[in-house]
Amino acid sequence: PDRKGEHPQKHLGASKGILQADAYAGFRDLYLAEGNGEARFQEAACWAHLRRAFFDVEKETGSEIAREALERIGALYDIEAQINGRSADERHAVRQAHSRPKVKAFKVWAEENLEHISGKGDLAKAFRYALNRWDAFCLFLEDGRVAIDNN
Repeated sequence: PDRKGEHPQKHLGASKGILQADAYAGFRDLYLAEGNGEARFQEAACWAHLRRAFFDVEKETGSEIAREALERIGALYDIEAQINGRSADERHAVRQAHSRPKVKAFKVWAEENLEHISGKGDLAKAFRYALNRWDAFCLFLEDGRVAIDNN
């Protein structure tokens, strides 16, 4: 009926584990540490949502930086296409060897670009969306069960 955080809390009940989603604020409390110091859910951010932010900027402005972001993200998806359907252990191993260096390079590149573009534009918002939730975007590297996106 509305976007209040009480709805996912109620729907998920006592569940716990990994939640792969966009940055919907209603999920925020699910990622907070509880009395035992652990969160009910680990956040796995969705690279398709991140990609869409850069896609929209590139489509609207023709930005070369946004286009490069799409190419860098596309390279991760190329790796994922090769390991789709493999075991979690196999996916983890391939991601360590091939995806992790690309993800690390993306972060460095994003931080560098963010220093040189207007902080008020949609391109900066796309970079901040990634960097502010970086650990959640990297969870797929740590756990072979986690997909790169929730599509």
